[in-house]
Amino acid sequence: ITDYRSKNIGLFERSKTRPIQHQEFLNSDATRKRYWARSFLAWPYISSAAPNYNHYKLSFLQNKGYLKHIITQNVDFLHCKAGSSNVTELHGCLNRIKCLSCGVKRCRFEFQLELSYLNSNWLYKSTEMQVAPDGDVNVEDINFKDFKVPNCRNCNGILQPGVVFFGDNVSSDVVNETVNVLEKSDSVLVLGSSLQVC
Repeated sequence: ITDYRSKNIGLFERSKTRPIQHQEFLNSDATRKRYWARSFLAWPYISSAAPNYNHYKLSFLQNKGYLKHIITQNVDFLHCKAGSSNVTELHGCLNRIKCLSCGVKRCRFEFQLELSYLNSNWLYKSTEMQVAPDGDVNVEDINFKDFKVPNCRNCNGILQPGVVFFGDNVSSDVVNETVNVLEKSDSVLVLGSSLQVC
């Protein structure tokens, strides 16, 4: 799963495509169809991603009591797949979807089945698909207007992946939990980050 900023491989370096913006997703039915169609194509790749050595090592250290909590910006669920608990996902997780009106959450696997049922005639075959950091694929030569996206079963609201899109805010509950964990920490181990925003 690619990221945004890694040298030579991040989305910003290898593509002119930019991440989806929260307001664009909220305000445009066409943008939502485009996102969910591309996400529908990417989900088999995203959901089959496996933890790497570092995920398992962190889980091992946590199970031995050396780490109390993991805070991650990644939305791939790989820390949990590796067996870690006490994981704060700052930017959410692609394994869930949420209703933007009533807050109901659903499993992404279940939603994929619903999308498959609603879009059984919607097929696209490509060997050139690149999975993007938002959990979708970069394909532009498709007409997305016929892709069917259901609304929330509970309130008919808009469904979004359980992640924080660019232009949105991390929830105050997640921020408070993170600050609380850090304030109680004796030390912090930082992996995979320069601790800088370019």
